[in-house]
Formats: sequence, C-alpha cells, structure tokens
Amino acid sequence: GAAAGAAEVHRLADLAWRALCYTNDARLSAAVAGRLFPSPLAATAAQLESFAACPFQHFAAYGLGLAGRADGAGGGGVSPLHLSRVYHDALEAVVASGLNQTARFADLPPAELSAIARKKAHEIAEELRGAAVMAEARTRYLIDRVARTLDMVLGTVRAQLARGAWGPMKAGVEFGPGAPKLAGPTIDCGGGKAVRLRGRIDRVDVAPDGGLAVYDYRLGENKLSAAGVYHGLSLRLLACVLVLDRAGGRAGGKPLVPVAAFCARLLRSPQQKPHPDECLDPASADFLLATKPRGAFRESHFRTFDPETAGGYSPVLAAFVTKDGGYGMRNASDVATGDEFDALVAFVEHKVAELAGGVLGGHVGVEPYLYHDVSPCPRCEFRSVCRFEPGPNRYRKLVSLGREDALNAMREAVGARHGAGGGAGVGAKRQVASGGVDGGGGPAVKGGDDVR
Repeated sequence: GAAAGAAEVHRLADLAWRALCYTNDARLSAAVAGRLFPSPLAATAAQLESFAACPFQHFAAYGLGLAGRADGAGGGGVSPLHLSRVYHDALEAVVASGLNQTARFADLPPAELSAIARKKAHEIAEELRGAAVMAEARTRYLIDRVARTLDMVLGTVRAQLARGAWGPMKAGVEFGPGAPKLAGPTIDCGGGKAVRLRGRIDRVDVAPDGGLAVYDYRLGENKLSAAGVYHGLSLRLLACVLVLDRAGGRAGGKPLVPVAAFCARLLRSPQQKPHPDECLDPASADFLLATKPRGAFRESHFRTFDPETAGGYSPVLAAFVTKDGGYGMRNASDVATGDEFDALVAFVEHKVAELAGGVLGGHVGVEPYLYHDVSPCPRCEFRSVCRFEPGPNRYRKLVSLGREDALNAMREAVGARHGAGGGAGVGAKRQVASGGVDGGGGPAVKGGDDVR
C-alpha cells in the first residue's frame, strides 16, 4: 500500500510539474508553412499588421481561417463591419458619379450628392442584411444615421476640395494579383521568397502638377503614428502610397507622384459646448473643416491644399504655418519634408518584406506586443485558442519612439537593407505597369479586397 501511494504521489507530482513548466510555444514545419503560405505571398497590409501584432493571431485568422462570432448573431443587428461597408461603397458611388460630370467635385450640388449617397446606402444595407431585417426600427434608425453622417462627410470633402487645387481622380482602386490594371510590385523577402501586396484604395485625388493624394476612409479618427509604422502596426495607408508610386504613370506629360496620404474620419463626435447656441452650424465651413484628414504630406504641396493660410493653424490640414512661412509644431502636425516622406514609404517596403518573410518562414508564436500599456489581446477574437496568460507568458515589448527617433530608425533599417545611401525612396524603383496609373483614367480599377 505504501509503495502504491508513493507511486501515485510521484505521478501526480510529475503531472503538476509539467503544468508548471508548460511553455505556450507554437511552431510550424517548413513543409506545412509552405503549403499554408506559398511564395509569392499575396497579402493585404491589414494581414501583415495582424502578424506584427501577434504571429499566432495571424495564423489563426489567415492560416486556419478561424473567425469570431458574428456581431449581432441571432438578433439581426448591424455590425461595425456592415456599417463600414455601407459608408465605403456609398462614398465610392458618389465620387464615381462626380467623375462623370464636367464640373469640379467641389462645385456639384450638395442635394445631388446626398441623394446618390442615400440611395446607395439603402441598397447596400438591404443586400447585407435582407429586406426583412430592414423592417426593424433599430436597423432603420442606424441606416438613417448613416445617411445623415454621409451628408456631413460629403460636405467636408467638398469644403476641403474647394479650398485647394485638388480633385478626385478615382475611387475604389483595386491592386494586387488578379487586379485588371494595377498589379502592384513584387517585393523580395530574401531566401528566394517574395510578397505581393493586394488591396484597395478608397480614393485617389490629383493636383494640377500630377501630385497624388491617397485617402483611406476610417470610422474613427486615426492619426498616423511614426512609431506605429516602425513597428509594423500601421502600414495600410502608406502601403497604398507604395503601390501607386511603384506603378508610375504620367498625365499631360507630367509624372504622377504620390505626395500625400490621409485617413479620412467618417464618424463625427457631438459638439461639447456650454450652451446649444454656441454650437457651430453643421452646414458652415468651420464645422465641416473641423474634422481634418490625418496622415502625412510633403511640405512642398501644402499650398495646393490650403493656399490661404498665411500663419497659424491650417483649417484644412493638421499643419501650423510660422511667421516666416515655414512649418512648426512638427510633432503634432502631418507635415513631412521630402526626405521624411521618402523614408516613410521606403521603410514600409522594408517592413512588408520583413513581416512577409516571417509569415513565409512559418512563424506562428504566441507573441502579442505590448506598447506602453496597450496590447492586441483585449480585442483579439482568438484568446480562447492561444491560451496566453500575462503571468507565465511574456509580452513582446516594443520600444517607445517619438517621431524623430522613429524616422531615424527607419532610415537606418532601410540603409542596412539596401546598402550605403539608403533605400528606395518615392519614385526610385518605379515599375510602370501596362495600363496602370495614367492621366486619362487614372488607376482605373474598382472592386476587390479592401486594403483595410
């Protein structure tokens, strides 16, 4: 009896010890990785951002094809993804309609644009959820709210364009493998492997000198963080710039060169004033221009967006003009020198290659990042699968970087990859694709997967 009891104690102790020494490690063999993620990898920037956030999160979503529970399941609700689709497709329809007219987009009748947006919003909503669900009061309210928000968004777009020399060139620009005209560049990942970006650009505007501005619609405000770009967590916007730049193209004998990239906020916050009489008129230019697009733009093209501001804060962009005509408050603005803008775009190519190389190499570790006190875990749909616990497991802590430090780190990384003199900047490695970006129709593509 004593011997049997001692054996049982040893058995239980062995089981407990294994549990205490458990390492939450995940690996893929080279053969399995090659079958799940063949080279050249066709990936969206959002997919690579997921890998940068946590390799296992990426594996669960893009390797295993797992998905979280649908929002509003069983209740007929409208999810944020559904609302995003309504906003994006309705705005694309409005811009496409404006391109078919001779007048400047900023001069088109607001009522006409509003009617197009509302019609498209209701069509898409019915397609997504079905006519029966549309009969629910809650859903009807949400769709009506979308229509009202679209009126404000279109008012903002018209007010911004009216201040400068820009105009929409194309909407819903698809790129990547299988895209009719904008194939996108093939990026070398090393070891004989490569990646091809795929996705969709919400809107491309053009300036008289051939400058291009990329717009990515976002439900909420999304300032472009240099540290986020450096760590691979904010690639979607600049990946669109990279694709357009490598495609090349000309219009009226002038090269088409990306000079700006913006996240355009769709949802509006309520005005917080002591008294309703102090609130701005929703139809006024001050109200419409209060929601500025955020991102990065070359300082050489500021006057094409805002030719009127002689000093102080620009009402159109996140920029501060000094008394001598320069630009101040750089850490809080979106102004970038030519060298800084080139460094951002060149680094995105470097980071895409690095992250795609990790995907192709079969890296699926449970390694969520931790930046200050932020991690992807609270929002992750696969927490029940990975079994990550902050105590026994370790976060992958990211270095905190300011704007200048992040830009310097980007330059060093690109320089190390491409040798002395740095890497490819904007326009340095253009590959003019047949039927790509052209002055006649611009990047004439619609439909396909969204870069988001």
